[in-house]
Amino acid sequence: MIITLHQLLTNPVSSGSGDTNARYRIIADLKKRYQALRNKHEFRISVYEKVGITLFYIQVPSETLIKKFYFDVLIQVNRLSKETKKAMLASEVKIFSNNMSFTYTYAYVANKENLIIPFLKSKIEKKALTKKPVIRNPPERLGFEKSIFYASQFILENRFFEREIIRPIELKEKEIFNMVRDTETIYQQ
Repeated sequence: MIITLHQLLTNPVSSGSGDTNARYRIIADLKKRYQALRNKHEFRISVYEKVGITLFYIQVPSETLIKKFYFDVLIQVNRLSKETKKAMLASEVKIFSNNMSFTYTYAYVANKENLIIPFLKSKIEKKALTKKPVIRNPPERLGFEKSIFYASQFILENRFFEREIIRPIELKEKEIFNMVRDTETIYQQ
């Protein structure tokens, strides 16, 4: 399975599924919640690049915790040659989030469909990658996960697809791996 940035924002669910009206309501709700979160808290971003790949590392603030708490969300974009919003939206992506909803609802499916950023797979609890989510996601479909939706929205809203805005840093997987917290660490904080 291939997923694009556009699909993360509009329909990450498998093709042929979902009520269109329900999907629009979900998107509207996520956009409203994203805007409220942006008004209250700062999102942090670092952008890394190597030939053909741009990696966005966004620290997305928690909606529910009073103290400042951030989830690590990474979106790897396999770049097309043009640096336009349209090209960015059409680019294939791989994802990672240490948010509990991603870990226990979608990580199994994302792993099965080869959608997780390969060098970060070990940061997700092994059980979440190998055990079917029979309670939280019995149909085993991708869906809207808020931390990934918020990070994707943040990328587009701030025009981080334009090279003169992002000024990327060289992508060094080992350094990024060491910065990203694993899911078990997140839940202990």
